[in-house]
Amino acid sequence: MKTRKIYPALAAALLLLPLAGCGTTAPAAATKTAAPKPKLTAEETVKEYFKQDDKVARGGWKDPGLVDDLLVPEGVKDYHETAAENYEKQGKYGRHLDIITEVSNLTLDKESSTDTKAVVEFCEKVPTLRLLDKNGKDLGKPESDVRDEAVNRYTLVRENTSSPWKIAEYARYEKGVTCADYFGE
Repeated sequence: MKTRKIYPALAAALLLLPLAGCGTTAPAAATKTAAPKPKLTAEETVKEYFKQDDKVARGGWKDPGLVDDLLVPEGVKDYHETAAENYEKQGKYGRHLDIITEVSNLTLDKESSTDTKAVVEFCEKVPTLRLLDKNGKDLGKPESDVRDEAVNRYTLVRENTSSPWKIAEYARYEKGVTCADYFGE
């Protein structure tokens, strides 16, 4: 199994960002209160990550910020770097992915999980993966490490039980480990 750790190294720098522009406030009548985001379980966080990741790729990697709330700070940095590379190679030419990622068999590893750490194993299937040009013409399957099917193990963390889950580490089982074999489908 290949494992990739994401370390929370940028937390202090990211905490300073909301302070930019503190001297300006909107009139009370114009202020809108955003609806609170529903609290996602660890399993729902994994599903939401893939949903937003697909949106980023379908949008030509222009808006990698869609996943920021789902990753630890170092993961956000890594994700933005990868998105920038994909934008340089494809997105700036109007190319984007037609991609659908299906996530199933989400299983919480209760022995490895605590109140602030969750280990989730799941099946990832990518039945649709095509590179399209700016006019929607199919350019074929892109060169990618994305497999049609993979068994993954993600580790999520949170500061306390009222904090949101964030993906901190991910691992993909070696090729040849099928969802049917692993999950008994």
